[in-house]
Amino acid sequence: MKTNFFFAFLASLFFFACQSSPQKTFAEIRIGTLKGEVLAALGSPARTYRKDDVDHWVYKLQTKSGSWILKELWIANGAVVHKEIPQQSVKPSPSDFEEIQ
Repeated sequence: MKTNFFFAFLASLFFFACQSSPQKTFAEIRIGTLKGEVLAALGSPARTYRKDDVDHWVYKLQTKSGSWILKELWIANGAVVHKEIPQQSVKPSPSDFEEIQ
């Protein structure tokens, strides 16, 4: 069982590593994707917070036009349970990278 998990994890790392842009990589994240797979594909989020026993990971991604977009993943029980786009902005602010307690 552990061997199957290991090979599935390696395959997902290879799949996500072959993506060309963070936006495209984010689009490939699906409900049920494991937390470790998300970290391997996208790296650490710009901001995290916890609400109602769910971890919220906010990623700041640059678009082709140079503007920034914030995209959020909800993590519960070690896997993605929801994806949403909370807001867009033209310029990032320093507070976008602070961790919310």
